[in-house]
Amino acid sequence: MELKHITLFVSTVADISDALPLFFLLFHSATKALKILKVYFLVSFLIKLVTIILVFGFGSPNTLYFYHFLAFFEFCCLLYYFKETIPIRRIIVFLIFVCVGTFNMINSFLFQQATEFNSYSWGLNTFVLMILGFLYLYTLYSNIEDVDIERHSGFVVNTGLLIYFAGSLFTYLLGWYILSKKPHGFFANGWIIQAVASIIKNCIVAYGIKLSYSDR
Repeated sequence: MELKHITLFVSTVADISDALPLFFLLFHSATKALKILKVYFLVSFLIKLVTIILVFGFGSPNTLYFYHFLAFFEFCCLLYYFKETIPIRRIIVFLIFVCVGTFNMINSFLFQQATEFNSYSWGLNTFVLMILGFLYLYTLYSNIEDVDIERHSGFVVNTGLLIYFAGSLFTYLLGWYILSKKPHGFFANGWIIQAVASIIKNCIVAYGIKLSYSDR
């Protein structure tokens, strides 16, 4: 099996794997942060499922316009998730939302339009979210005392998200190279890095949500 076929298979599995944390959230989403994650995974899973059906069921040549919406939707959900888990002022959240949202709109209309992959938007969104993920760690370690950290649900969920951000950001920075080459060689199939990071994220986040059951 060629690497491009492996990449396609792993990417499809990654898209479907959003259902894993969603499954656990259906049974427990008592806090506002978990409710935000439920909305995020539900909409993300449905959008990706639609793109899979369009590509494999109807032979659609291009579904990238869905990812223009998904990029900003994911950013909004995770921005407000972090707002619930770290001490950040509402005005700062609003300014981040406006600045990143404006960049996403300008990019989609002027630079990487709906039929192109919006790697600039995904890259910026992921970079900002990664900073918030590290800020959560700083907040956690500043206030935590005598807690079994590896069984702290928030820490586990954040770990999964940071792995996803790291793998995704690496891929988005390579986006220009991946999309400008034929799918031969490892880096030309670099989407597999983001796909694997996404699968790992969904497994770890699902475990973190399962741990949150004991917080009731």
